[in-house]
Amino acid sequence: MKKFFSTLLFVIILGSLTSLAYLAIPRQDAVVAGSALATEVVAAQPQSPSAPAASLVYNAVALPLDVSSNWASQGIAFNAAGLATYVGSPVKQVARWNPNVSPPQFDTWFVDDGEGIVDGNFVFDPSDFPLEVGGSYWIQIDSSDPNLDVVSFVGDVPAEGAVSFTLKGGTGTCANNQIMVPLDQYDQNINNGADLAANIATANSISVNAIQQVLRWNPTTIPAQFDVWYVADGEGIVNGDFVFDPNLFVVEIGHPYWVCMASSGDGAVWPQ
Repeated sequence: MKKFFSTLLFVIILGSLTSLAYLAIPRQDAVVAGSALATEVVAAQPQSPSAPAASLVYNAVALPLDVSSNWASQGIAFNAAGLATYVGSPVKQVARWNPNVSPPQFDTWFVDDGEGIVDGNFVFDPSDFPLEVGGSYWIQIDSSDPNLDVVSFVGDVPAEGAVSFTLKGGTGTCANNQIMVPLDQYDQNINNGADLAANIATANSISVNAIQQVLRWNPTTIPAQFDVWYVADGEGIVNGDFVFDPNLFVVEIGHPYWVCMASSGDGAVWPQ
């Protein structure tokens, strides 16, 4: 099968997990009534991982390729601990968003401790935190580590249609879903956040407004934060600034994104 390269640059930045905790991003001009946001709602704060020290920063990555055979040839397991081993000594935690627990939270593997939290429970076997082809993950790295470098994922291109996501919709508030744009979507003209929302809606015959927000992690801002595209409003926040051109919120295949779904989008499958 055809081999492919997917390269990720770890950017040395100052950031905090605080930004990770708020996935449904309130508009900066939203009206606040008491302690509740009137027009947008923040997501439940995850139980883990914990807020990092200043030198510990997060990078959002995706696995668009099937790297399992390549890793196996190097004696590396296809799980969170294996991902940390492959990337190297700067990695301190590997995390993934888990929408299947209540409240939704991050599963986390603590590299130095050799243990993790999965489905809200402590686990000590790294096989309890397997990876998925097409999965999206957070990697906490020590930006002061001298071995910090670019990492390349080498693997097989998944068969067309092999990667898809079943999305959850929120009740009263939108629900966050972490997805990746699969490689087989290269010809679908998904170039920006508005395109991504429209493609999901069309595939499922639902209103595009069921996808309330499209988000991406932006590690280049200080502090690191989410860029967000507000689908119904036709505007977004990129690099901390309001933007009105959807092309300023670029979407690329093989990269991780979040979509915040209303209840009318519950059960949507993408891509189809």
